[in-house]
Amino acid sequence: MAPQILTSIYPPLPKASHSNIFDFVSGQSSEHLADKVQFVRQDGKEWTHGQVIREARRLAWALRHRLGLQPRQRFGVISPNHTMYPVLIFAAEIAGLVAAPINPALTVGELAKSLAQASVDAVFTHPSCLANARAAWVEARGQLGRPTSAADPSSGLWLLDDADELVQGDLGEQDVRSQLTASELETYRVADPVNEVAFIMFSSGTSGSAKGVQITHSNVIHSVMALLATHDDYFGQKDVQVGFLPFYHIFGLIKLMHHPFSLGMKVVVLPKFGLDIFCAKVEEYRATAALVVPPVLLQLAKSPVPASYDMSSLQCVQCGAAPLSAELFELLEARYPGLAVLNGYGLTESLPSVICSGPKGLPNSKGAAGRIAPGVEVRLVSEEGYDVGADQGRDGPSRATGQRERSNSSRRDGEETVFSPISPAAAA
Repeated sequence: MAPQILTSIYPPLPKASHSNIFDFVSGQSSEHLADKVQFVRQDGKEWTHGQVIREARRLAWALRHRLGLQPRQRFGVISPNHTMYPVLIFAAEIAGLVAAPINPALTVGELAKSLAQASVDAVFTHPSCLANARAAWVEARGQLGRPTSAADPSSGLWLLDDADELVQGDLGEQDVRSQLTASELETYRVADPVNEVAFIMFSSGTSGSAKGVQITHSNVIHSVMALLATHDDYFGQKDVQVGFLPFYHIFGLIKLMHHPFSLGMKVVVLPKFGLDIFCAKVEEYRATAALVVPPVLLQLAKSPVPASYDMSSLQCVQCGAAPLSAELFELLEARYPGLAVLNGYGLTESLPSVICSGPKGLPNSKGAAGRIAPGVEVRLVSEEGYDVGADQGRDGPSRATGQRERSNSSRRDGEETVFSPISPAAAA
């Protein structure tokens, strides 16, 4: 039987205007956004769009010329969300580096395993994670055959924070901002965006321990392009997000960092979710949109807390990371009349939008994930199908090139396969 391939109802994605992620997302915005607020710290301190660009270029220069990191070298990030996090990520793109964001809640052993799997040359960590990050970095260097000197256990370990003053670790670890000068780095030219890796994102996959998934410049660019094509009704320059999804997750990396930046959309950055602080920030900033997961929506639907705040500005919530039931959908509709609840489906390996709810003009079925995203093909298989596993049924230009150093993974779930992304035209 010939395979059944479903394609997107959306037009083909246009050819990307840039090959480097940063040039693409910053190039989508015009100069009039320079003074527009882009990221807001939890206490209210603001970063304008122009400040983010300037600080990212200054940090990129420091990464290259003060820390000595050269294009294609890798570094780990162990940190909760804060407003310096996107500056570091954009600086990495400018400098042609590969960032490996890691969940800071992991154990020391798990952190070390991820750092070693990514074969990083440096680590950036928030002060709140310093003890575990230091221990993991020492262990990872041992696994990589680069043992740490007892006299300098923190070599290559830098602090990353958005505090008003520079921070320092108890063993002398320095704030990477101490390396900034007035110099700014021009963007590294990516000659082969389809294959040049920009991120190693860690995924639980369908078997075994977390795996490092190689995400290319082209993957991210096409993922953002798909969002721009499908989400413009609720995500625009005049909209405001309250964001708590972790930047170390593909959902947060693309939809809370890169997509809003390409639009000049304000994001109020929270280090973690708390219902009271979330509702308070929606009220304070008249937020119009939020990226959420089902447990958060359940609290919004059933908890008495939201009734204490003015939530009337919230026009859209987009749910991902787990299925959203029709019952929860109906509870939200009843409590928040007029609120658009968008659903979606994606993976680290395919980036966050494989299937997503579309524009206002299209019907939105309760309990359904949505429609196939632009530039994506979906192959249907039975539950008993063996030739195409759970992670192999999708293709498109946002599809990751494969998982790093996982030769012993099960063939059935596709975790050892390396894929060649298809062109936007072929994917449509």
